Amino acid sequence: MKNKIIIKLSMEILAAVFIAFFSYNIFSNGKTINEVLAYTSNNKTITLNEIKPLELSNIIPVSDTYALENYEKSEYEIVNNNDNYVNYRIIYRISNNVDINWFNYYLNVKDVEKTDKFNNQYIFEKDGYNEVVLYEGAIKAKDTVNFKYIMWLDSSVGNEAQNKSFSGNLVVETY
Repeated sequence: MKNKIIIKLSMEILAAVFIAFFSYNIFSNGKTINEVLAYTSNNKTITLNEIKPLELSNIIPVSDTYALENYEKSEYEIVNNNDNYVNYRIIYRISNNVDINWFNYYLNVKDVEKTDKFNNQYIFEKDGYNEVVLYEGAIKAKDTVNFKYIMWLDSSVGNEAQNKSFSGNLVVETY
């Protein structure tokens, strides 16, 4: 009888630990896919080189301060292959199966830093994705622009984000 009580109690403790562990890790084990893309329009070709990739492992809600102090910034290079100026946009394309309000980002282009929420930017829906315009600029002929980027879940995100996965692309397009 005493052994049955100990076994039952052990199983309940194990179940409680498993549930707590699972609840904590649900954010960090969400599936993420990130790609880097460059698009051409009006015969204006640019190249987007990924120098240091964006890593989105262990995604849990954090404060802006924590993300900026602790997360590695990804690094990219935009190369203008044209003989004239080209206007471009840096866009984060994210699947529309998650709430855009959950995400914050940091962007540093030409030493101009910006930290904001995705939902404060120009957003349009395209082919099942939300396209978030993070930056618009121009690049001189045969020139290069470097930028750094990170994104994170806002600290206010709660259990509604559990069991969610998303895919995202960092896109640079000319216009």
